[in-house]
Amino acid sequence: MQASPDAKAALLAFYKAFSEAVPGDIDRFDRVFTRDDDLLIVGSAFHEWVAGREAGKKAWGMEGVGLEAGDPVAWEAGDVAWAADRPAFVVGDARAPIRLSVVMLREDGAWKIQHGHFSVGVPDDVAFENAAEWSTFAPAH
Repeated sequence: MQASPDAKAALLAFYKAFSEAVPGDIDRFDRVFTRDDDLLIVGSAFHEWVAGREAGKKAWGMEGVGLEAGDPVAWEAGDVAWAADRPAFVVGDARAPIRLSVVMLREDGAWKIQHGHFSVGVPDDVAFENAAEWSTFAPAH
């Protein structure tokens, strides 16, 4: 594995696309996500599990919600890369720190997200206190 400035740039391009996207904005979706149907995005809420390109297209675009970069790192080996960061969701003046990791594939010379996982850092005691309630939600897609 080697550090990958190009995969880091692809993650930052995802943040920009996410921040500018509106529901139904498939051009931006196609710029950052794989064309493979095995796309999987795991959101920060228990029920946010988006499997497949079609489900991803339906879930894409959260008007008014942005992603602000932290200090991302990225690595690559051949046609596979991973990146991780501690960005923040931004809605107006409000910021919510999260954690994010992605796996990318090189397609036609560009890094595209194959898998993404968003999480909110919650203390273990809080997670266990709420685990039963949180786990009753059905997957979103």
